[in-house]
Amino acid sequence: MIEAEAHRKLGAIEDFALASEDYLTSCTFGLLKYLPGSALLSTLEGVKWHIAAPPCLPSLEDWLIFKFWDTSRAGNEIDVLVETPSDLFGFEIKFQSPMSGREGKKHQLWRYAEDLKASSESQNKTPFLIYLTPHATCPERDLSPEQPFATGVHIGWLSWSEWMKALTTWGKEHIAWRHIVKDIEFVLDNRGLLAFAGFGDKPTIVPIVRSDWFLTTNPFPWPEPPPSGPRLVWDFGITQQRPLKRIRKGAT
Repeated sequence: MIEAEAHRKLGAIEDFALASEDYLTSCTFGLLKYLPGSALLSTLEGVKWHIAAPPCLPSLEDWLIFKFWDTSRAGNEIDVLVETPSDLFGFEIKFQSPMSGREGKKHQLWRYAEDLKASSESQNKTPFLIYLTPHATCPERDLSPEQPFATGVHIGWLSWSEWMKALTTWGKEHIAWRHIVKDIEFVLDNRGLLAFAGFGDKPTIVPIVRSDWFLTTNPFPWPEPPPSGPRLVWDFGITQQRPLKRIRKGAT
């Protein structure tokens, strides 16, 4: 699907398929699952922990188990669930749509935190809930439900740009996986989810094009024989307020 998008075979980015969060999820985390666990760990280093910040992140060097749109016993469907031998990571992913439900137990993140707490207790794992959005700053309102979050769940927010920045840094140290990292970067960049990276280190070259402001004429009367070829002069007609004109050979 990424190759089809790269070659403009799927239509404009505004089309429903490309604008959907499900498609974005499958093109990013769907590729991330093929990378070593350290790749996911690198993206979590920039998380802004909102509640119960962990003293340290677990080691994720092993391969992980990814589950997409897994339905909980309560009927909730979180976007991505990542399982490790000792931890349980839930990712709620946003692109263009706002968070669904804000009142009481309808609060989307509140419901997911409850599910993660129940699942982690039954498996004796540590629960994490990551809210991944396009925001430049933490959307505090989304992370402030009317009822307190489930205790023991580490809840944090992360922007897409910071997520990709960390993954790119990881990719530079793991050259063997650079093509997958580049594909993920393309998907995010094509949706405007990456931060401005500067103008680069290549000089900007502005071409100089002859226009009507430059007039071709005979060489000036140099004291020595003038060099061959035309010279460019301009006549703005400042003294007589006259428009530009082409100075011809022999004109005085």
